[in-house]
Amino acid sequence: VYGAYTAYGDVLDNQAVIKGTGQAGSSDTNSVYAGFTNIGAAAGNILYIQDSAEIAGSAFAGYQGGFISSETVERNQVFMSGGSVGGDLTGGGSNNGGETLNNYVEITGGTVSGNVYSGFTDSADALENTLTVAGGRVEGSLFGGYSNTGTANENKLTFSAGTAGSDAYGGYAQEGEASGNSLTIKENSEVKGDAAGGDVYMGTISKNIITI
Repeated sequence: VYGAYTAYGDVLDNQAVIKGTGQAGSSDTNSVYAGFTNIGAAAGNILYIQDSAEIAGSAFAGYQGGFISSETVERNQVFMSGGSVGGDLTGGGSNNGGETLNNYVEITGGTVSGNVYSGFTDSADALENTLTVAGGRVEGSLFGGYSNTGTANENKLTFSAGTAGSDAYGGYAQEGEASGNSLTIKENSEVKGDAAGGDVYMGTISKNIITI
């Protein structure tokens, strides 16, 4: 399901609303995108998930995938107040080299079977993304910003209510740098795995903050 799709070009300021008792897709390979591009910028797209709506696969506000691109994925937003997502939930994501910047995800209800990323990128930087969880259940991990081979800097995760079945990170870099990220955990929330303001599998960690 696409709010907007282009193979070559930008996807800007589109919306997708999944609500009521609607069902999007019939298997875990069927995903929802408010805006999708193979080559180009994905910016300002918004995804709403409400009521008892079901998304069989993953869900993205803005997504860049398919070919190598230097365009940014920025200012995309997800608002989830109910329903369910069978895969991952992502504000702004890139699998082809785009920087993810200033994306936002807010969860106040519902269930996510996979991980939640405000900003995700495979080979660029994840910067200044914000994840707010104030209810619901996430079976996987929570990431304000995530990068496989770049930096995850100045990302923020606030967890005030709900459950995370695995880990919670303000910013995480698989191979790179995590700096200036923050994680706030309040009394009505539960993290069943590790929790850190910023972390890396291999690389540099500095100036990250966790507040409990």
